Amino acid sequence: AREDLIAAFKAQLEGFKGARTRAYIPRKDVDYAFEMALRHLDERHLVVQKDDRISIDPSEETALRFYANSLSHLSTQ
Repeated sequence: AREDLIAAFKAQLEGFKGARTRAYIPRKDVDYAFEMALRHLDERHLVVQKDDRISIDPSEETALRFYANSLSHLSTQ
């Protein structure tokens, strides 16, 4: 559910802090940053939003794994 993704997003940001990695948070608002990130993923058709559910577009899983792996070294999570 959306709430779970927001919680995971916030936990990831905390992992960045633990690794002393700086993350740009637009408007210094984590909820807004989440919505912007989700909007960018949606615009690129990497995720599918229906009702209150967000899922990965199966045809874009490789691209999402690439993005995730490109950030993995920045976090203590």
